[in-house]
Amino acid sequence: MKKMLLIAAPVLLCFFVSCKDAEKEKADQMKAANAAIYKAVETGDVSKVDSFIAKDAIDHGMDVKDVVGVDNIKKSLGEMHSQFTNMKIEVVSAAVDGDMSLTLTRMTGTPTAPAGAPAVNTLSVDVVKWKDGKAVEHWGYSDPRDMMKMMAPSNAPAMAPAAATPEKK
Repeated sequence: MKKMLLIAAPVLLCFFVSCKDAEKEKADQMKAANAAIYKAVETGDVSKVDSFIAKDAIDHGMDVKDVVGVDNIKKSLGEMHSQFTNMKIEVVSAAVDGDMSLTLTRMTGTPTAPAGAPAVNTLSVDVVKWKDGKAVEHWGYSDPRDMMKMMAPSNAPAMAPAAATPEKK
């Protein structure tokens, strides 16, 4: 019995270690694919993102309606690039759990419209579901206050906080 235990223990240990290595490799691939997509948005060259995004992928992003299909997503990513000059996207932190990745990014750049809009420095969170090494769904979230700053021209007066109103009795 002890001999079997001595033989089985190293085999089981190798199995568990190899599983952990495979999980780490899969997580690293997801993170690298996300980084490549961010780089494509930065540069405006979205020609190769279909190697990371499934043909029937769905982007639930921040638009009013979902963007469906890799060709439409590529168009949307290209439009995002054209809306900013000197855009940079920095991965602040990334995590993977099973087939889901979560990435915190900082995006900086100057909006091309409206005229005079201030430079942007915003944090966003991207949640991506992966299947067979490709993104199949994406959800994106940004601070709404940062979005409002992007829409206001730099010469617009700052919004004052609402005055407190006394409670009625």
